[in-house]
Amino acid sequence: EFRRVLFRSQQTGMSRRADIAGKAKRDQLVQEEKDRIGAMTGSTNLEGFKQQLIRKYGNPLRAWRKGLDSDGSGKISLVEFCNAVRAEGFNGSLKALWKELDTDGEGFIEMKEFAPEVAVLVDSFMACLKKAGQGSMIKAWLKHLDTDKSGSVSKEEFIEAMKNIGFEGDAARVFRLYDIDGGGAINLEEIDPKAYDAMMRGDHELG
Repeated sequence: EFRRVLFRSQQTGMSRRADIAGKAKRDQLVQEEKDRIGAMTGSTNLEGFKQQLIRKYGNPLRAWRKGLDSDGSGKISLVEFCNAVRAEGFNGSLKALWKELDTDGEGFIEMKEFAPEVAVLVDSFMACLKKAGQGSMIKAWLKHLDTDKSGSVSKEEFIEAMKNIGFEGDAARVFRLYDIDGGGAINLEEIDPKAYDAMMRGDHELG
């Protein structure tokens, strides 16, 4: 009789442990499914939206140029904004998001409102290049950056060139920002698409 009671007790203990282990496994699967769905679900506020774009595109400049300012105009209207944000899967209030970003109330959003710190760095970089090229991005590119006429510059070449023309910002960070395709080198098209198009047309040769 004692052995039967002991056996039943052992069986009950094993069954209870199996139940606990089974529940833990089920809880794990439920959590994994929640995580999977959460990763697929768009953000619902400004900070989450920014992080979502940076995870997708790699850095704020790429996020701005590829995810929001797709026509390269430097600013986006409410209609452009709503279309872009919906396409990125944002699940929050478009009106609230727009209001947070359009800080000056002008009816357009610029990169300085989306990523202020990056915008300051980018503006100083572009100003330095234009000064070095006497107002021409093409001249700056040909004379100071792409000196070997290869069509692109490596990180080391870029940092050295920017040092030579007196850029006081973080050239390495600028390089990472402008390496739009992540190829480890940058070209004029990544820096300034409009200047690149003009160079391809030969505008600089016509003065």
